Amino acid sequence: MDQSSSVRKKIRVKTLVKVPVETKRSERKTNNSPTQIYSKPKKDKKPTVAENLKQFKEDITGRKEEPKKKKSTVVGAIMKNAEGNKYFELEEDLRVSETVLGKNKYADVRKYFGDKPSKKGITLNTNQIDELRKIGQQLLERAKEAEKNQEDLEGEGSE
Repeated sequence: MDQSSSVRKKIRVKTLVKVPVETKRSERKTNNSPTQIYSKPKKDKKPTVAENLKQFKEDITGRKEEPKKKKSTVVGAIMKNAEGNKYFELEEDLRVSETVLGKNKYADVRKYFGDKPSKKGITLNTNQIDELRKIGQQLLERAKEAEKNQEDLEGEGSE
């Protein structure tokens, strides 16, 4: 006998499972029971460091960590972020923040996703803010006039 044949090598073989699968008639094989080969399901993933830390805190304190509640935001109220910068919340995800660069002050209008600002936004200096305020007042006056004219036209048509 050969020395190589007498020595058995241990080989790890991945076992495969045949599972019947519904297929269209055109895709079926010649035999009546179509099968597809699947490997065994993978084991669960290892817990992450954050999950381990959370579990560790729960074990030490003896109580579960409650999920953080969302803050109720008041539109138009002055708020401060983690860095101490002041901002106004226009909508749930739209903020106007005050930015100081050198001697100049700017208003920065951006959408926020959580605590992270979007890449696109607009920065206005104090002169531009004043002009926008004037234009905004004119736009409001025109909108009120147009609304009043629309009501007058509707009132005349019903007579």
